[in-house]
Amino acid sequence: MLSDIIRQQIVIEANKMIGVPFHHASKSTLGIDCRGLVWFTYRRAGIELPDTDGRKYTADWWKHTKEERLLNIFLQYFDYTSDPKIGDILLLRLFSIHVPINHCGIYIGNNSFIHSYSDKSGKGVHTQDLDYKWKRRFICYLTYKGN
Repeated sequence: MLSDIIRQQIVIEANKMIGVPFHHASKSTLGIDCRGLVWFTYRRAGIELPDTDGRKYTADWWKHTKEERLLNIFLQYFDYTSDPKIGDILLLRLFSIHVPINHCGIYIGNNSFIHSYSDKSGKGVHTQDLDYKWKRRFICYLTYKGN
């Protein structure tokens, strides 16, 4: 379980990334994707998450899609929650009902989240309301299990 101070630090670190451009499979202040944003902000808040796509941590990894491997990684370090708090993760499905997850963000309270997303506007890291468009893509909230 995360303390309120660590949760606030996660959100502070995520807010510092607002405006960083989206760059697939990256996690730096020069460019970052959604998973990289979670990894980067948690690390900056003092929480080490694995730096992997799940190949080393998932049995028979080659039988699973990248999305399935990432979900398995998240579930090793996070539990499902129906009562999200700031700093928790939310998982979303962007494109297909046949893909378990392919997007994530950091919950910042008031039905809003921070994520790195590329669309025609090329937004990169920004805040987003969990409005109708995003609510129908929402899968679940996850909270960090702790050490």
